[in-house]
Formats: sequence, structure tokens, C-alpha cells
Amino acid sequence: MNRRTPPRIPAALILLSSFVIPRPAASFSEEYQVHVQGGVPVKMRDGVTLIADVYRPAAPGKFPVLLERTPYNRRDAATGIFLASRGYVVVLQDTRGRFDSGGEFYPFRYES
Repeated sequence: MNRRTPPRIPAALILLSSFVIPRPAASFSEEYQVHVQGGVPVKMRDGVTLIADVYRPAAPGKFPVLLERTPYNRRDAATGIFLASRGYVVVLQDTRGRFDSGGEFYPFRYES
């Protein structure tokens, strides 16, 4: 029986990898002012319009985006402002048929 042994990773390579791990877009110590756009209509492929609130850092540059689509009401300003002030663009959106969004709400949709 020919058994292969797994390759060994040198300790120096493991130690070096800790120095090349990318930093997040913003450290939590850095805070930004926040721009809020409320009630932004977003048209889906099938024509239904979903409504979203968008929270953006008030700074130039690119930021990672967090999207939350929820049936429990998108109006959670504390979460949006907290995350946007730390360097994320946050989109909080109502699902179909809930609150201001169009369409019909199917909580447990099953199609065969």
C-alpha cells in the first residue's frame, strides 16, 4: 500500500502569512460621517419595485457593500449608521410585499 504523506508547511511561511493578510476597508477606530438616502426604489427583473434605505460613508473612494433584505422592516437606522460610519455602504431593503415594497409576500414559497 502506497500512502502519501501530506506536504509540510514550513514554520517561516506560516509566520510570514500573518503579515500579508489584507486589512479591512476601514479599521473600527476610524469613523466616517454618514449620508442617508431613504426610500430608494430598486426595480427587479420581473418589474416589481423594492424599497431600500442606503447608508454611505461621506468620503471619497470605494467601500464594501452590505445588503440586508428583510421582511421585518428596513427602517433600522442604528445599524445602518453604525456600519456606514465604519466604512461600509449599507443597503437595508424590504422584501416583496412587505412595508413599502411592491409584489406579493410568500414567506415559504415552494415551486416544483
